[in-house]
Amino acid sequence: MKYIYVIFILITSLLVNAKNSISENNFKMDVQEIQKKIDKLENENMKLNKLIYDLDFELKHFNSILNQLTKKNDSLNIILNQATLKLKLQITNSESNVNRKIEIADNNLRKYLLWGIIVLLILLIISGTIYLIINRKLSIGKYELICKIRNTRSEISKEISELEIQLLELIEKQLKVADKISKIESTTDHTFHKNSANEMQKIANYVNTLDIDSQEAIALSGSIERLRNYFKSSEYEIIEFRNIDFDDRIPMRVKETNYDESLPKGKEIITRTLKPQIKYKGQVIQDPEVITKYNN
Repeated sequence: MKYIYVIFILITSLLVNAKNSISENNFKMDVQEIQKKIDKLENENMKLNKLIYDLDFELKHFNSILNQLTKKNDSLNIILNQATLKLKLQITNSESNVNRKIEIADNNLRKYLLWGIIVLLILLIISGTIYLIINRKLSIGKYELICKIRNTRSEISKEISELEIQLLELIEKQLKVADKISKIESTTDHTFHKNSANEMQKIANYVNTLDIDSQEAIALSGSIERLRNYFKSSEYEIIEFRNIDFDDRIPMRVKETNYDESLPKGKEIITRTLKPQIKYKGQVIQDPEVITKYNN
């Protein structure tokens, strides 16, 4: 509106000045042109007013939207703050519940562990006591069993020794009979002497398993030595190979051989004679049969 008043004053001044300087005809023409300019300016003013009105309306609409967004933002902030507070309370409660449960579980675990240790100690004490009782009974029973086995073995050994002595005596008697028969016959049959010597060797191997100081070993060794002397009196020589180096120059049959790393390298020893070497009047009538051990 101020802009319109200024224009009006300007026009009025122009009109006053025009009256003093121009004629009446020119005045009319100038008035008409000025009127046209005024009309044009009024039209532009109207357009400006309308544009200002539109801008003012848009500004009010924008302010309205901005206010609504501000209110919504405030509402969202309130909701967010409430949710955050609620979440913090829930987290705090959850942590409190978890810590309480952990504490309860820890206390229960300690109780169970303590009871477990107590029960384990009780079981260990009971087991140890039972073990000691059973072990003591087993030791007593084992000692009694060993004593019985030793006594039984001793009795059996005595019986075997007595039987072996009787067998050696019987062999000696039969050898005497065989020798008498050989003197009558023109040819000498060595079959009975070989069998008797082999049987004597079996008994000698049994003696080697006994304690050399035992009564059985002493008695059997005496009977075997007496029988060997009888063989000698009949011109038979019975040779046993044991605990000597194996000599492949001597004809003999190796029935079994075993590896023994405790021996020196390249060493082979005769450990047992299964059948002895038998000579009659210096001539070999039976090759020995042996078991050896070696280290190559």
